[in-house]
Amino acid sequence: MGKFKTTSSDQEYWEQFCKVSDYFKKVSHFEIKDPSIPFPEIFGLDYSTDISILKEHLNDASFKKLAGRYRQYKLRNSRHLKTISVHENTLKRLSAFASANNFNFDTYDELFEFLIDPEERLEPKIAVSEPDSSVSLTKKFRITRARLTLRPHSWRTVLNQIDMAFRAGWLACKYLNGAKRTEKALDEKAAEFLTDIQTSD
Repeated sequence: MGKFKTTSSDQEYWEQFCKVSDYFKKVSHFEIKDPSIPFPEIFGLDYSTDISILKEHLNDASFKKLAGRYRQYKLRNSRHLKTISVHENTLKRLSAFASANNFNFDTYDELFEFLIDPEERLEPKIAVSEPDSSVSLTKKFRITRARLTLRPHSWRTVLNQIDMAFRAGWLACKYLNGAKRTEKALDEKAAEFLTDIQTSD
């Protein structure tokens, strides 16, 4: 027979379940131990009393079915879960998207959250401090990477931007003669490059 494990929150969830569930409106005489006895009305006013009454009137299979439905309802609501339906093709596209972007989410809920929320809201809003100026460029890069909290695809984007910046600098250097390779020229070209990549379509 199905079991109802009582917890402190059961009264609240049971009352809600009784209000929204159509189970008690559809109980057939095949589910009742003795069809000659009128099935009682259940309003969810007292969890323990209602369960005792239902055990008396429902056969084992029906009581087990009711226990399962209530457990599912309680689980969904205690975790604030809602059931949604998506087309099979949509589910396949979601799975492919998650796989292509190296998302290792435990549930689709997390994937949906990513899709509808700006990324900066999902990642910690903690400023990343600059490494000590005496540290080498390579070590600075590694320290900064360790301090950042980025998704795999976000980190790939950062690396792509670094690669693009390096190649742009390499090309610029080829076309700038030695006499013009001053600190001021470097600062001007760097500022120009940053402006271009942030404003270009």
